[in-house]
Amino acid sequence: MSDSAAEGPSNGLNHPDRPDRARQVGWFGGSFDPVHRAHLALAHAALDQLALDEVRWIVAGRPWQKSGRQMADAADRAEMVRLTIAGGGRGIPASSSTIAR
Repeated sequence: MSDSAAEGPSNGLNHPDRPDRARQVGWFGGSFDPVHRAHLALAHAALDQLALDEVRWIVAGRPWQKSGRQMADAADRAEMVRLTIAGGGRGIPASSSTIAR
C-alpha cells in the first residue's frame, strides 16, 4: 500500500505538512469599520499564540450592537478587509473574508 493510500484521501481539512493532524483554523469576526493594522496584528498574534494554520475573517453585515450608527456598507467593508489581508503573509489567505448577517 502506498503512503498516500494509507493516509486516506485529501479532503482539504488536513494540515498540508502533517496529514495526521486536522488544519487549525481561527475565525476573526468584527465590523471592521474601518479595518486597520491592529486587526492584522491581532490575526498574526492568534496565528502564533494559538498555533493556527490560518485565520479566516468574518465581516459583520449589520451588527445589532452598532444599530443607529452610520457604517460603511458590508460589501465595502469586506472589500477593505480583502485589500488589507492581500499579501497578509503566512496563514491569512486573501480570500478569507466573508460577510455574516
